[in-house]
Amino acid sequence: MASWHLVDEAGRIYSGGAAFAPLLRLIPGGAPLAVPLAAFPSVGEVAYRIVAGRRTWLGRLVPTASAARARQRIEAAANRRVSCEPDA
Repeated sequence: MASWHLVDEAGRIYSGGAAFAPLLRLIPGGAPLAVPLAAFPSVGEVAYRIVAGRRTWLGRLVPTASAARARQRIEAAANRRVSCEPDA
């Protein structure tokens, strides 16, 4: 995976570090952190590259049960999306 993406309710797509500010605006208490990241998007990009470069190592810190719950939620969301798509 080269990057992560956030799609907001309006359908705008944000990728990598550029997605931090819009994501933080959605998280309770995250808005104050979103302000400087929106003003200085390069900071978010640098932070994203640092984390992305250590993805495997950081993944080892996530408890197995938490990772399993996350996979289940992602799969359920993907299934909901597929079931809502109109037939071609």
